[in-house]
Amino acid sequence: MLGEKIKARRTELRMSISTAARAAGINRNTWSAVERGERDTEDYTYGSIERALGWRPGSIAAILNGHNPEEAPPGRSAPRLSDTQYAAAEALYKSIRDNENRSPLLRATAAAQLEQLVAIRAADQAESRRNAAG
Repeated sequence: MLGEKIKARRTELRMSISTAARAAGINRNTWSAVERGERDTEDYTYGSIERALGWRPGSIAAILNGHNPEEAPPGRSAPRLSDTQYAAAEALYKSIRDNENRSPLLRATAAAQLEQLVAIRAADQAESRRNAAG
């Protein structure tokens, strides 16, 4: 039932699985598995899915308890980070990732953070477009 509601909302918003997963900052395979009902996930992931779908916090818990999700109220979005801020973070993660004098663990962590930053930026831009459209 949860997966069906998530898929229906994603479809209503005309979002692909990849776009929805990026907006939530999660892996595409994780999103797909949640939609298929094949994966239980952490509460923080549910919160990310709720935000990506424009639902109030706690909507997934409501669905799991037999209720309907609630849309988040329209309002002012949080201010976006500037392109300069994103570029600085991206440069930092790339410099660590590409520095052969750093440990493999640190380099892998920087690479993962870089991927997360790209997903966050895409979600931030998508949210700004949605808010600008009304």
